[in-house]
Amino acid sequence: WDSDIALKSYTWARHAPRSVMGALCEIHYELSDWFVENNPGFFCLHCAGVRFGDGVVIFPSDQRAGKSVLSMQFAERGHELFGDDVVAIEPSSLHAYALGLLPRLRVPFPENLGSGFSAFVAARPGPENHQYRYVGLRSEEHAPLGRTAPIKGFVLLERIASGPANFEPISQGETLARLIRKNFATNMPVTHIFERLKNLTGAAQRWRLRYSDGDSAIAALRERFGA
Repeated sequence: WDSDIALKSYTWARHAPRSVMGALCEIHYELSDWFVENNPGFFCLHCAGVRFGDGVVIFPSDQRAGKSVLSMQFAERGHELFGDDVVAIEPSSLHAYALGLLPRLRVPFPENLGSGFSAFVAARPGPENHQYRYVGLRSEEHAPLGRTAPIKGFVLLERIASGPANFEPISQGETLARLIRKNFATNMPVTHIFERLKNLTGAAQRWRLRYSDGDSAIAALRERFGA
C-alpha cells in the first residue's frame, strides 16, 4: 500500500486494524486516490451510478440521502451497479467509468427494506463489522474496473418523511455546482474541470427526486429512464 496522502503511519501506529474489515476500511478510499494519481485527466465523483439500459444515471447526493442503499435495491432488481460511492468519468468520451469496488453499506439496514432485500444481501456475503458490510455482488450485477457507459442523467436524491416520489427539474448551474463539490480529482487546471463538467451536465437530464421509500423511488426512476 503506497499513498502519499494517507495517514497510515499515524493511524496504524495508534489504532492498528484488528480484522480484515478494519484493514479494508482503512484502504477503501485510498484505492480511489490511487486511481486518480495514476489516471490523470479522469474525474472521480463521490456519487453512486446505476445502469438503465444503454446508459448510467449518476446520483451525486449528499451523505445520508440513501444513495448506497437505493443503488443496492436496484442491483436486487437486475440493474448493473457502476458504484455505490465513487464513479469515475473518462476524459475523452465523458462516459461513466467503473472502478470495480464492491459496495459497502452501513449496518444495521433500515427496517423498511423488506425480507427480499435482506435475503439478497445475505446470499452475497462479504467482510463486515459493527458499522459496515461489503456486499459480494456477482459479476453480472456489478460493473468491473474499466467498464464504461454513456451518462443518461444526474439525479439529486432528497429524503422526505412521507408521500409519493416526485421529480423536479434542476438547472445546469445547480448540477454543475454539485459535481464540482463531488469531484476529488483536482490534479488538472480549474478551467479544465469547469469546462468538461459543464459540457457533461449540458448533455444529460437533470432532476431532483424527493422520495420517502426505496420502492417508490425505484418505480419513478425506472419509468423515467427505463428498466
